[in-house]
Amino acid sequence: MKTGSSIGLFFCFFIFISNQVFSFENRQIHSRILNEDREIFVHLPRNYAQSDSRYPVIYILDGGYLVNDWPEQPSFARHIDSLTAAGKIPEIIAVGIANVNRIRDFNPTAIADYPTSGGADKFLDFFYNELIPFMDKNYKTSGVRLLYGHSAGGLLAVYSTLSNPEIFQCLIAASPALSWDKDYPVKLAEKKLPEMKLSQKIYLYLSLGEKDYPRFTGAVKRFEALLKQSRQERLDWDFEVFPGLDHAKAAHRGFVDGIQACFSK
Repeated sequence: MKTGSSIGLFFCFFIFISNQVFSFENRQIHSRILNEDREIFVHLPRNYAQSDSRYPVIYILDGGYLVNDWPEQPSFARHIDSLTAAGKIPEIIAVGIANVNRIRDFNPTAIADYPTSGGADKFLDFFYNELIPFMDKNYKTSGVRLLYGHSAGGLLAVYSTLSNPEIFQCLIAASPALSWDKDYPVKLAEKKLPEMKLSQKIYLYLSLGEKDYPRFTGAVKRFEALLKQSRQERLDWDFEVFPGLDHAKAAHRGFVDGIQACFSK
C-alpha cells in the first residue's frame, strides 16, 4: 500500500444558524498521488469524544454539501444530525472533500471539450491509499464506508462500483452524469457487470429528479436496464425518481433517502 498523506493544518469550527449548532473539523492533507494539498471537512457524532464506539464513515464529494446551508435546503451535516436523532440512521462520521478540479477528479475519460478531464482513477487511488488510511488512523472508524456523489460526483460513485468495488460497501449516486463521453459509464457497465467478481456485498442507490436533465435520465435508465439483467448476487441496488424535483433539488433528496437505504440493508 502506498502511503504519503500528511496532516498540514487542523481547525475546529462551530456553525450557529437558526438556534442550532454543529461543529466540524477542517483538515489539510497533502496527497503525493495528486501532488497537491486537499482540504476535508469532518463532522463527528455528538458524543464522539466521550464514546469508545467505532463509526461508519460517509465520504461526500463536492464537500461543501456537508457544511453549507443552501436556499431552502440545509447542509448535509444537519440532515445527518436530524436522521440520527430520529433513529433513522446510526451515528456516523461524515467527511466532505473540498473540490480542487471536479472535472479532472470525477470523470474517468478525457474529452476535448474538458481538457483537464480523465483523472477519476488517480482520484480513487487517492481515496484508497491516502484519504481512507488517514481517516482510519486518526478517527474511530469501523471499516464500513459509504460514498455520496451528485451529478459528476454520482458518475464517480457509479464508476467506483464498476472499477474499484473493494473501496466502499454502499454508494449513493444522485442524478449521476452517466451520459459523460457518449455514455461511456453505461458502455463500461455493459462490459464489467457480467465479469465482476465481488469479494464483498455492495449496495448502490441510484436516484434522479423527475425534472432532471434529459440526457442524464436517458443514460441512467439505460444503466438501470443493465442492472436488471445482471446476475451479480453480491451487488444490490435500488433506483428512485423523485416527483417534481429538478437536478439541484434531487441532490439533497438523494442524500437523505440514500443514506437511510444504505443502513436498511
